[in-house]
Amino acid sequence: PTRVDLPTEDGYHNHFPTWSPSGRWFYLVRGRPNFEEMDLWRARPDGTGLEQLTMGEQVRNVQFPVPIDERTVLFVAQGPSGTGPWLWEYDVETRTPTRTPGVGVFTSLSASRGGRRLVATVASPRVGLCTVPVRAKGVATEDDVKPYPVPSARARAPRLRGDRTFY
Repeated sequence: PTRVDLPTEDGYHNHFPTWSPSGRWFYLVRGRPNFEEMDLWRARPDGTGLEQLTMGEQVRNVQFPVPIDERTVLFVAQGPSGTGPWLWEYDVETRTPTRTPGVGVFTSLSASRGGRRLVATVASPRVGLCTVPVRAKGVATEDDVKPYPVPSARARAPRLRGDRTFY
């Protein structure tokens, strides 16, 4: 194995190194994880030609890069506004990240050698409303929390106005 030392600045990290199918490149995630500023990068096997492929205005907090052919790298990342994380496809030739269709929230991604099989972790968070009593003395407990039924599948950010609940 060859050791490659990449330049780093204070607070910067290198994560998730992985080889392209041909071995001509290795991909990695590089940036400042404390600020969720992690982007997709690539370099040649000897460490030369280091180049940043994604920018924060395209995607945020890139993780788990998976090169599936010489032109395409899949990864998990948030959208530019912080939504997600979603599954993204990156076209190396056009330098374009594209979010894959679907509503699943992806938390990890991996592939078999050659990229013919993918495995991903998808989270399906439930979003709903609950009521919690306000007590004059003492603190409400978990047993005091009760579901607040609404006619939709998802509800969040409730606001009360008079006898109405808006969400």
